[in-house]
Amino acid sequence: MKHFESHNNNSIVTINDTDSCLYLKHKISLKNIPIKNSQEIEHGASYLYNGDGITYGVEDLQNGHRYHANLYIPILQRQVDESYVYAMSSDLPIKDISIAETRNKQHPTRAGKWTNYLRVQFTTDSLENIRKIADTMEILVFSNKIPKTDKYGMEIYDKHGNVIFNSNLLTMRLALVIHKDYPATFLSKEEYEIGKVKFQGIKKAGLSFTYPLAAIGSDSGFMAHKVSWDGDGVDIITTYGGNAGGVIRQNSITTTQVLICELDGTQNIPAIEIMMI
Repeated sequence: MKHFESHNNNSIVTINDTDSCLYLKHKISLKNIPIKNSQEIEHGASYLYNGDGITYGVEDLQNGHRYHANLYIPILQRQVDESYVYAMSSDLPIKDISIAETRNKQHPTRAGKWTNYLRVQFTTDSLENIRKIADTMEILVFSNKIPKTDKYGMEIYDKHGNVIFNSNLLTMRLALVIHKDYPATFLSKEEYEIGKVKFQGIKKAGLSFTYPLAAIGSDSGFMAHKVSWDGDGVDIITTYGGNAGGVIRQNSITTTQVLICELDGTQNIPAIEIMMI
């Protein structure tokens, strides 16, 4: 590890020039974003994958309806050697939220070519709630590529003279890791339950990662984890059926990982309208 130490009367500051940070590149506001029923769109796929808005489908339940909302933001500006990490913040509770990258060949101007997307999915109980959630939701895109900067802040250079850190830039700050690995034997429901994990010492929490989420099946049962967002924590909800025992199926996902980051300091950063990233 290459680093240097600065000694003073109060403490020692150690700077490591071998690690890299993730820098805030885009902040996207979903306020007033169009919301359309996927069944009422003449060319639903084109609308869904063009980054123009949120689509939703309605699931009929015995005691009401469940609305499944989907947002796809095309990733067309990312460099070949660039990586993105995402964070979502919202002032309202959100059920079954998922943040992930996906890809398909259905972008309206890129037929037959693979296009990567940031995909945000969630469920709620009414169309009005989709509007309310979207109007408070912000999505932050962090990049491993340091943005072009002025000369404010302390800078660290690599051996080639490239700036690899600037203290004046906003970096992703991981604040909480929820990680569970499960064995090859199907367990009881109690052993799979994680429940509500409250935020401790986080001023402005952002949901950064919801993958993988355990989805385990055996000859005697099944279980799956989903993530719900709340103002003071995340709730890892367990769906379970059957009985414990037996070997799990090979296609099961046996790990749940959810990452929470600290977004304090991003409140005054201007947000862009929905577009390609």
